[in-house]
Amino acid sequence: MSNQPFDMFGSLAQPTQLQQVPQQAQQKPTPQAQPVQQPVQQMNQNTTVQNLNALMNKRDYSDQEWDQRESLYVTECNKINVNSSNLNTNEIVVAAGRIDALLTPLRIDNVYAQKNAIKYDNQIKIQKELLFNSIKKSATIKLTVDDTKSLITEKIANTQVGPNGENLFTLSEKYNERVIFTKGLIDTLQDKKDLLITYSGMLKIENSVTNFSQNVPTDGQINRMGR
Repeated sequence: MSNQPFDMFGSLAQPTQLQQVPQQAQQKPTPQAQPVQQPVQQMNQNTTVQNLNALMNKRDYSDQEWDQRESLYVTECNKINVNSSNLNTNEIVVAAGRIDALLTPLRIDNVYAQKNAIKYDNQIKIQKELLFNSIKKSATIKLTVDDTKSLITEKIANTQVGPNGENLFTLSEKYNERVIFTKGLIDTLQDKKDLLITYSGMLKIENSVTNFSQNVPTDGQINRMGR
């Protein structure tokens, strides 16, 4: 069989680009109201991620964009330190907000990565079956199962289907790695969040015990009340 690449799969559908909505006709500027000062907790939650625009989700990313995204995810995740039982209520609320700010884009990236991984995994299965039948019908000599599998793997590996000349194996591997990364980081952040819930429960118990102790009358108070 020739090693020359051929287009047996057809062109892959590229992600639909969002059409830019035409701007409305310029209107006369209207007086702007003074911004209302947000509560401290809300401001902390909204400004958690250093560069929030960098975490805006897309259906797909170039290799360079994804590498930068991974680094940003890891950096922001490592900033959230919950390995201390001395956290106060405000610190717990802020940390929980930072976790949620990362979990949302992570989960969206995980879904898109899964969709792409499944798509290319299924295409590999389909092309293996098509090539197996094609080789079986056209072979002039008897081939072993291993020989047939080797020819199929070689043909798929030498067939460019991606926008940058990738084959199906490379595309499948890339998106499955992204699924593994996002799933692992989601689990890590969820563990941090569970720990915060535990600390919050402990604080509530401590506050309840403290308030109860303050309301219990002392011996002196009891004696005065009995007179």
